[in-house]
Amino acid sequence: MAAIYYNEDEKPDGYVIYWIADDIFHIKDIIFLNEDARLGLWNFIGAHFSMISKVIGNTFTDEPLAFLLEDANIKETISPYFMARIVDFEQFIQLYPFKTSIIDREWTFTLHDPLLSWNQGTFTLKISKNGEGSTSRSLKKCHDKIDIQTLTTMLLGYKRPDYLHKIGRIECTPQTIDMLEDAIEQQTPYFSDYF
Repeated sequence: MAAIYYNEDEKPDGYVIYWIADDIFHIKDIIFLNEDARLGLWNFIGAHFSMISKVIGNTFTDEPLAFLLEDANIKETISPYFMARIVDFEQFIQLYPFKTSIIDREWTFTLHDPLLSWNQGTFTLKISKNGEGSTSRSLKKCHDKIDIQTLTTMLLGYKRPDYLHKIGRIECTPQTIDMLEDAIEQQTPYFSDYF
């Protein structure tokens, strides 16, 4: 079943896809565009409390649900079940939305990919002021190193460049880490369903 939250202009601002079985309110998906829609959808769910014993659903990692619910008695379980991999680094960078800046940015590094030879080698990543990225092969000698798993983790926003540098997964200068922190959006990826 689906419940849709409409704003004062009769436009949808959120929805919840759910089902009720064995006294449990199962949330398949819940999306809201603003705080009014979030409150309205949770009020809808709360209106079912006389006929249910609990609510079960999946949220993304950074969802502050425990903080938002008053007197919440909830169990949170983190179970990563997706893996990601950049298959073609050069094409990926052409489509990647870097953050805009007042300056152009550049990073030369050696990329290690044990499976795909076209992702292996030394590259120069250029990020324009408007956030467009491009790469080229480089013959420059460089000390900066990263592997494809770490690069994927960083660019998809699962872990930040600063953290990856601290645990030794990126070898580069602190200035490069500052540039990467500034260039990459701070968002956690979330896939709500298998595909």
